[in-house]
Amino acid sequence: LPAADGLFGPLAGVEAWRSDDHGVYLLTVDDPARVAPAVARALVGVGADIVELSEVRRSLEDVYLEMVKGAAAHYEV
Repeated sequence: LPAADGLFGPLAGVEAWRSDDHGVYLLTVDDPARVAPAVARALVGVGADIVELSEVRRSLEDVYLEMVKGAAAHYEV
């Protein structure tokens, strides 16, 4: 998806986004029920085919481990 930053960046409620090497985009949003339709419209508007649009919930443990890994990487030498 070319210019994804220009697509996701201006959408209200999208706090951050990233992509992987397999055409998957992960968005951090403030209200999935409100933001998902806008994301779908934006993707279809640029001609993207949507295979799946779903909410991924992370457990508190997952969030904690992600934070600890980030902090550990910050202090590596």
